[in-house]
Amino acid sequence: METQSSFEFTPQQIRLLEGRGGEPLQVPVKATNKVYLVVEQGVLPVLDDDYIRRGLAHAAEQVERGEEGPWNSEEIKAAGREKLAQRRQEA
Repeated sequence: METQSSFEFTPQQIRLLEGRGGEPLQVPVKATNKVYLVVEQGVLPVLDDDYIRRGLAHAAEQVERGEEGPWNSEEIKAAGREKLAQRRQEA
């Protein structure tokens, strides 16, 4: 799958990416309250215990700041099923 980028990384950002040892870079976007992961193409991130702990700590900090929103477990499951169906179609 070929994608087009609307930007290029600066030399400083490239050094940051290369210094992570293959670990995904989390890029939070405050305006949308989303976090994107930057990973090298063809390299799947390993969800080790430390990575999961950091993600949970980040989520806990968001809750403490009041940045969480209402959620519905059925909507979350439906969204997950939709993403899975899309991935299967792309494969």
